[in-house]
Amino acid sequence: MIADLSLKDGGGYGRHKSHQSGRDADIWLQVKRKRYLDGCKNCSTTSCRPEPEEVDWRTTWRFIRALYSTGAIQEIFLSHWLQEELHKAAVAEGESPAELKKLIQWPRPKGTPALVMHSDGHIHHIHVRFKCDPTDTACSNAK
Repeated sequence: MIADLSLKDGGGYGRHKSHQSGRDADIWLQVKRKRYLDGCKNCSTTSCRPEPEEVDWRTTWRFIRALYSTGAIQEIFLSHWLQEELHKAAVAEGESPAELKKLIQWPRPKGTPALVMHSDGHIHHIHVRFKCDPTDTACSNAK
């Protein structure tokens, strides 16, 4: 489920602090039952964002790995305490220790560079920031 997208040219966007560059998307975590619950009482959507215990971490890892393999991803945000589950799934999927270090911040402290890094509030979804299009001279991957 693709949820919130940044504005095309970036800038302030509601409660989103990290949707500033025009290259950001929130994507819900994959669930074990392969379908999101209907009729959520906690949010304004027709489907309900998944709770951590509902997440299929191996499928989520395979999805993140597929995104990474495109070469188009700058970074992904996921709350640090959930990265342990993602790390376990990556190990179960056969990821090498060297790749794990490059791809998942956990078990290292918040702030350690990796593809998947901590940002508060990313519990029900991953936040994906895409790299700049090489033909867009006004874009900077530093944002």
